Amino acid sequence: MNTWVGVAVPAGHVVFVSMNFLDVSCEDSVSLYKGGNSTSGGTIVWQKCHVFLPRPVLLDTSEFHVHFRSSKYTVRGKGFRLLFTFHKRSEALRELERGKWNCSVTHWADFKQHFPCNLRQDCVNGEDEAECPYSQKCGLGRVWTINRCYIYVIPDKQPLTWGEAATLCLLQDKNAQLASLTTYREMRDVRRALANRTMDRVFVGLTSASAWDMPLM
Repeated sequence: MNTWVGVAVPAGHVVFVSMNFLDVSCEDSVSLYKGGNSTSGGTIVWQKCHVFLPRPVLLDTSEFHVHFRSSKYTVRGKGFRLLFTFHKRSEALRELERGKWNCSVTHWADFKQHFPCNLRQDCVNGEDEAECPYSQKCGLGRVWTINRCYIYVIPDKQPLTWGEAATLCLLQDKNAQLASLTTYREMRDVRRALANRTMDRVFVGLTSASAWDMPLM
């Protein structure tokens, strides 16, 4: 499969684009272009395989194109979901720095659909994570289970060693350490929250225990 799709943007508007992958292997490719035509791209915005989740982008252009290439034609459960919305320039979000948005706008509800609950705070004031189920007890970007709050940390450097992850966790909070999940309920609750970030590898704490004491996955 080798498909190009073009979308025209109404005059006086910008387009906000986001994408979620169902299951796109690295043999597949999804590319977003600003401008271009039906057979070749203009300026490439991002090109990723499933290991990377591209952040939403705001494009000020009259047209954009998406190019999808796959080595397989009919595989159930594979593919991606492209979401785009048009907004008047004066009403659009402002990107304050790469990946961080000023979401304090009148029509925030129109933009909210581009920011899924993924334990990543993309709005400077946390509007994108505020209504997520796991944020209700422990606050933005934290996971609640039994009587503990877990912090999800996205490092600037990747990949990390286990030791580097442990140090980074301590730097985030003087009383923090890598999570040790010792009960089935803890593992269940944390895994449910992390299901929103299935593309990530996660470091956890370690402790000595017999195989019979370890909770079932």
